[in-house]
Amino acid sequence: MMMHRPTPLLFYVYMAALISCAPINAAPNITQEHAANGTDSGKTLTQQPRIYSNMEEVYFDAEAKKNPAPWLSIRAAISPTNEKFEFIDAFGNIIAPPENVDILGVNDDEITLQIGGEENGEAGRTTTLIRANPVSCWSAVKKATPVSEDAQASISSNDDWIFAANLKLHDQGGRTKLGGGDSGAPETILRVRRVMWPVGSSNKPSLVLYVFTSDNPQSAVSYSWADIDAKRIGINLRWMQASCTVEPAE
Repeated sequence: MMMHRPTPLLFYVYMAALISCAPINAAPNITQEHAANGTDSGKTLTQQPRIYSNMEEVYFDAEAKKNPAPWLSIRAAISPTNEKFEFIDAFGNIIAPPENVDILGVNDDEITLQIGGEENGEAGRTTTLIRANPVSCWSAVKKATPVSEDAQASISSNDDWIFAANLKLHDQGGRTKLGGGDSGAPETILRVRRVMWPVGSSNKPSLVLYVFTSDNPQSAVSYSWADIDAKRIGINLRWMQASCTVEPAE
């Protein structure tokens, strides 16, 4: 019986090199506009869109059994005189602005939000969104329907896989996906985090790449990690492969 082996990783590295990187375009819809008065303008700001997220704060507050803020992410286009914001989900899709959220301060590295106000004598809380670095990935996922032995002689083994390059996400909990639908491959979700452990932890700061499936998008099937300053990170689970590159912050 002929055994079919997964396509070698080098094939996908070669394919990724052939496909040019597409730029990240600014989204056309702006959900909020704020004058710069009252914000922290101590650093040079830019109109180039950037993404901010409170991923790490939310995660470690939950780990410490604290009441975490809701997970929030903002795409911001900022200048010294004007600030334009849109709230987005982990995949970069625009969502409706949450209620009772005000922007307290903005600079290159973070955005501080006030959530809620004084209700029934209880004050609201603040949360800090950290600036993300853009990440570009390629990934391949094996199709769930196997190719017959008779067909293997006449087709490339690559027909057993789906492949995508230029998958865009970011390193503050950003996600991207491929597969699903009529692709023949299970829907597979990638997430990247730049994990900064709390003071006192013996763990080292790490760049982490997670793999999820659509039937349980909150619990990772597997993950890999690298040094916090690494520019590339990859994973190979036999049924899927991925390689991600951290791009320079704009």
